[in-house]
Amino acid sequence: MTLTKAEWRERLLSARRAMELEARRAASAAVVERLASLPAFDQSQSILLYAAIGAEIDPAALAAVAWRHGKEVRQPASPELPPSWVALSPPPGIALGAAADVRDPAVLVVVPGIAFDATGRRLGRGLGYYDRALAALRRDQPVTAVGIAYELQIVAELPHDPWDEPVDVIVTERRVLPCRATPSGAFGRRGTAEVRDES
Repeated sequence: MTLTKAEWRERLLSARRAMELEARRAASAAVVERLASLPAFDQSQSILLYAAIGAEIDPAALAAVAWRHGKEVRQPASPELPPSWVALSPPPGIALGAAADVRDPAVLVVVPGIAFDATGRRLGRGLGYYDRALAALRRDQPVTAVGIAYELQIVAELPHDPWDEPVDVIVTERRVLPCRATPSGAFGRRGTAEVRDES
């Protein structure tokens, strides 16, 4: 049976809310560790993060890692469109590293989602914010979009629309899943099934 986007949202939001708080925290920590080990993280100048809502994977700890590597960290300026990004300053006690000498891709975008599939399709909240944000960013510079999620949010196939913007790679608490070719060639081709599964 093929589910609609609304049905997927209902099913996976419920599953995500049912996770224990400690399990969510452990998964977030594992995702941040995997994400920081990606070649695209090393090659980036700027990291664009989201502020977690509810039971979403929380990428906040990645900011400290990025600052120590001399990277700029930004978040959405507001939930309204058009998308814009504001630079964050490190809190006291976090030393800024020297700016890295990097090549493309210069920007790594950490993207939330309710569900992802192996081709990089992403199901968001239905407002189109990150579809428009990614489209705008990709018009202006090389971008690597990394979707982060709990393993339970990875499904076989999602419905999609022409305006949906896919991610380049997905990181869960269990694995790194490449989805499509990136400017650096770091993750292989769209549809690649699996890279690392360390469960």
